[in-house]
Amino acid sequence: MFYSSFKIGGRRPPFTRSHKIQRSGGKFHLLIGVSGSVAVIKLEELIQKLYQSCPENKLIIKVAATKAALNLLETQDFEIDEVIYEDRDEWSMWRGRGDQVLHIELRKWADAMLIAPLDANTLAKIAVGINDNLVTSIVCFSSDSNSTLLKTLTSEGRGDFWGSVSTISKSRYKQSAVPL
Repeated sequence: MFYSSFKIGGRRPPFTRSHKIQRSGGKFHLLIGVSGSVAVIKLEELIQKLYQSCPENKLIIKVAATKAALNLLETQDFEIDEVIYEDRDEWSMWRGRGDQVLHIELRKWADAMLIAPLDANTLAKIAVGINDNLVTSIVCFSSDSNSTLLKTLTSEGRGDFWGSVSTISKSRYKQSAVPL
């Protein structure tokens, strides 16, 4: 089934509470978080390379995108066959107690999460625990047993590896007292 937000003819309507997120046995489930960097133009290439590097039919990819990433993706000519979740899906799928909470369901579904590209705004939000969009909510509410890898892709396509979120917080953003 084709779920892309960017197929010809415009964006799809938001998912509703009837949309279910289910795992497939014997497959690796990769969630790609996409933030608002111009490097988002490499998303199609990244997905193709991931599929090429895995045994056939052993990888399932879903994408969660920030609003800034969606704005950049909408300017591109390519189609993405993977499910692309957006902030509006979080709010349209949950209507009351007992309904799925999208960021929690995606975390349960994923064996791993890759954030590519990771812009400075999203990195800063993750480092201080701000979860005001779908991507940051997934990361902020992830468990230590299911660690998230953060990867930045520059517009040249070079990558820099970051460790887990807790490593980033501890090593890059230390608390300090501010004298008054």
